[in-house]
Parts: sequence; C-alpha cells; structure tokens
Amino acid sequence: MYSILLIATLALFGFIALRDRALALAILAATLPTYLLRFTIFGIPATLLEMMIVVIVCLWLVRDHGWKEIRSD
Repeated sequence: MYSILLIATLALFGFIALRDRALALAILAATLPTYLLRFTIFGIPATLLEMMIVVIVCLWLVRDHGWKEIRSD
C-alpha cells in the first residue's frame, strides 16, 4: 500500500513539474521534511525528497536541454 501511495505522489509531482516548474520548486521547498520518509528501491535506501529532486532534474534535462544535445556531447 505504501508503494502505491509513493508512486502516485511522484506521478502527481511529475505532472505538476511538467506544467509549472516554479510551482514544483515551491512544492519541493514546502515538503523539505519529507527526507524523513525512507524506503528502498531494489535494495538501495532513498527518501521521498531525493526522488522529488530526481523527478525535477530529469524533467529539466529532457525539456530544456533536449535529450539529443546531451547524448551528442
């Protein structure tokens, strides 16, 4: 049950980050205490805050820099 809630939260955050990056950064700042929510992904410990940062960075790389530019360097 916890994993379904985690996936839904990250999917919703990803959708918000796609629509409005400033709002996603504000949500990230407001949810800083989520570093306390710990879980494991394939045996690697992680926190919800780390996964939210990964979502923002991945969307930033894909949208603003273009995947082709990154791969060609």
